[in-house]
Amino acid sequence: LVKALLENYRIWAKKGRVDELTRSSTLFDTVAIYLGYPGPKGLLKLEPLSINVTDDGFTRVDAAGKSMAVATAWTDLDGYRDLLVKVLCGPVP
Repeated sequence: LVKALLENYRIWAKKGRVDELTRSSTLFDTVAIYLGYPGPKGLLKLEPLSINVTDDGFTRVDAAGKSMAVATAWTDLDGYRDLLVKVLCGPVP
């Protein structure tokens, strides 16, 4: 899994070889997956906020928006990083 992930990132980063990669982009998608996974989300602070997406594509807190649980801060960023590594390096189901 990690090999495939790195190869895809190499292509996205326009590098010739995986060993040319020196850093990662911010992994926002992994947080979205964590939020979508069933069960408690103890690694994040979730707050009820009313959210609206404007016609020009911006997401804003708006009293007229839809109420939802929004991740606003980490409660355990190191724990999240440990979980991400565990999932990426674990057996593929």
